[in-house]
Amino acid sequence: MFMLQAVLSTFPMFVCLFWFITIIVDKKKITRARKLLAVFMFASFLVFFSHAYYFNRGTALFHIVESLYSLCSLLVYPLFFLYIAELTGTRMTPVRQLSVVLPSCILFIIIFIVFFLMSPSEQSAYKQFVIEGRKISQLSGTASVQAVVFRLSRLVYVLQIIPIVLISKKNIERYQNELENFYSFTEDRSLWWARNMLYVMVLTSVMSAVFSLIGRAVFGTSLWILLIPSIIFTILLYMVGYVGYHQRFTAGDFENDIRETDKISVGQTGDDQNLKDRLVCLMNRDMIYTREDLHITDVASLLGSNRTYISQVVNQDFGVSFSQFINSYRITYAKKLLTDPASRHLSIKCIGEIAGFSNESSFFRVFKKETGQSPAVWRSSVKV
Repeated sequence: MFMLQAVLSTFPMFVCLFWFITIIVDKKKITRARKLLAVFMFASFLVFFSHAYYFNRGTALFHIVESLYSLCSLLVYPLFFLYIAELTGTRMTPVRQLSVVLPSCILFIIIFIVFFLMSPSEQSAYKQFVIEGRKISQLSGTASVQAVVFRLSRLVYVLQIIPIVLISKKNIERYQNELENFYSFTEDRSLWWARNMLYVMVLTSVMSAVFSLIGRAVFGTSLWILLIPSIIFTILLYMVGYVGYHQRFTAGDFENDIRETDKISVGQTGDDQNLKDRLVCLMNRDMIYTREDLHITDVASLLGSNRTYISQVVNQDFGVSFSQFINSYRITYAKKLLTDPASRHLSIKCIGEIAGFSNESSFFRVFKKETGQSPAVWRSSVKV
């Protein structure tokens, strides 16, 4: 049982270590966002190393390991916040970035100093407080001070999640809106995965805070009690590492695309109705929506306008984003091909490509969102 418990306690730790090493050795693809992801993974590694140290009966360096745990557990969410800010191109001054991690660092320094002020007997009593979840009233001297600081650190841990999640969610939604009003294809550039990860991390953080308050000894009473959080954290951290590592597109790439396309000087169009009519005509007559990865600046160039005017017409007159506007034409054309007897020999993948979708999965996702059915099922349900 002890051997199995030892293995289970190290799963999340080794996942974090794996992604940390994977990211830092891939120097050709290193970006500031990836550096922050690597630091996040290293901090998470130290958190779960601390847990593993306890579950494997480590006690000699308890005060050092516990200090590192306090620091890194408080840093995990601020680091993820900075990572999301970098991915979404959110401008943050060095002072503001420092303010995000400063509370964690201050509490770490206090905890570290108090540990060295504690006598051996106070350290032993505090160790039992952390491990078994004893009451602060059972402690005395610097051990009670340390216990208060520990509880304060757990309170900060929980309270910092609220602004981090809300601000990160706002940044992601703002970034997604900008993407969808510039590109017709956003799948490989999307950050919706990060928003979903935030929601999952809220649940796991609450669970982690509860575990800290009730004491770690409870996990030694049953393998199942240890197994469940171990699997949850392992899966979550692996997904964050996997998706983050394969996130090729960044806000920097987006800014470069905007900068390059904005070099083309085009005239302004003040007649919104005329621009709307010409836009619809361009779609129906020239079928430019069949171009893969169409940009709004491509449309603006063809109409002799700029992306701001085109975006206003699409957003205000049609009530959708540029991506939704283009994909609605693509789906309409794809439906026509799916019901055309002359196109019966064409595969679903081929029809999606003809309609302008970059890949089959993108075609499937957008088509099902629009119709509630996959292209193949919809095709079979319609008499050709």
